[in-house]
Amino acid sequence: RHNQMLSEFATKQIQEALERRCGKEGYGVIQVNPAYTSQIGREKYSQKMGCTVHLAASFVIARRGMGYQN
Repeated sequence: RHNQMLSEFATKQIQEALERRCGKEGYGVIQVNPAYTSQIGREKYSQKMGCTVHLAASFVIARRGMGYQN
């Protein structure tokens, strides 16, 4: 329970710092659900784009942020 609390604390601090910095720089922040991005990236984009699964997952996250369906 203690480890979970510490892990969530660090994540929340990083997220808040990112939001503050984006606000100062004039950028908006869009939060998307990262569920199943690795599987979708592997199936749809990894081989076609010739990239790693992790890069393809970030591509899926970016598309969700722009409002596209998987």
